[in-house]
Amino acid sequence: MSKYRIEIDLEKCIGAFSCADVYPELWEIGSDGKAHILLDGKVEEDGIEYIELNDKKIDVELAIQSQDVCPVQAIIVTKLK
Repeated sequence: MSKYRIEIDLEKCIGAFSCADVYPELWEIGSDGKAHILLDGKVEEDGIEYIELNDKKIDVELAIQSQDVCPVQAIIVTKLK
């Protein structure tokens, strides 16, 4: 089992929501016009919102696709272990 960190830089996010189109179970459209992590356990600090999950809790392929479709590269998916 692998662990992943999914983060979004809210200052970079322009609200294109292509991430939510790819993986609507992970991303939601916030009242601020930006994409936000939909899952419980997310942390926000210094304009970065992130969550750390194992690969049984998320679809890693869809998470990476949501990173790849972001037009401003605001999303980063990192394998931790």
